[in-house]
Amino acid sequence: MDTNLSRSRYSKKLQITLKLLPFSYNLSFAIITILLMSCSSEEKDYQKEVNDFRAMKNESFSQPSSSPLSKSELKEFNGLEYFDANSIFKIKAKFVPAKMPIYVSLFESEDVKQIHVIRGTLSFILGDTICTLIGYSSTGQGKHSLFIPFSDTHKSTYPGGRYVDGHLLNDTICLVDFNLSYNPYCVYNEHYKCALTPLSNRLPVPVPSGEKWQAEH
Repeated sequence: MDTNLSRSRYSKKLQITLKLLPFSYNLSFAIITILLMSCSSEEKDYQKEVNDFRAMKNESFSQPSSSPLSKSELKEFNGLEYFDANSIFKIKAKFVPAKMPIYVSLFESEDVKQIHVIRGTLSFILGDTICTLIGYSSTGQGKHSLFIPFSDTHKSTYPGGRYVDGHLLNDTICLVDFNLSYNPYCVYNEHYKCALTPLSNRLPVPVPSGEKWQAEH
């Protein structure tokens, strides 16, 4: 074999390889940059969506016909307090349907006759903690919707518990967005009767998401 010819071929391959390396690196960097920008854009769009929803709720709270606040509180109302929206708290939880309907009352007052049905159990991970919640439904609620009362350990959330809605994507997955979690009306007005959070739905972790608790109430 001609040694000079072999060296020539090797040299050409080496030159091609060296030319391709910077291009591959730049291409990878460009792809990563595009993905990061896309994720950032999606997060901003999501935060806007949540903030628009919160603005609508503030508008509802400011109207005497739809607000649980007293007349004196309405005069000083400047909006509800929320944690910053973060899509990390928009969770797809595993859903295990109940084997049979179980009817329960979540109200302490005997004056309230509303009955809830246990629909199933949701499981998911927050941080490094496995969490479980029971999902309920009531008369008139859509078959794909769940009512989920829960509490957590964060110092700025209502100790008695908040509510969040679940949306069944299929038979085994439920979408739960804690950014949309809210306080029961009895937090703002003692004349309201509110569903209590069962012991099974007391999460052992903080959930800094959704509506905050304003201690003066």
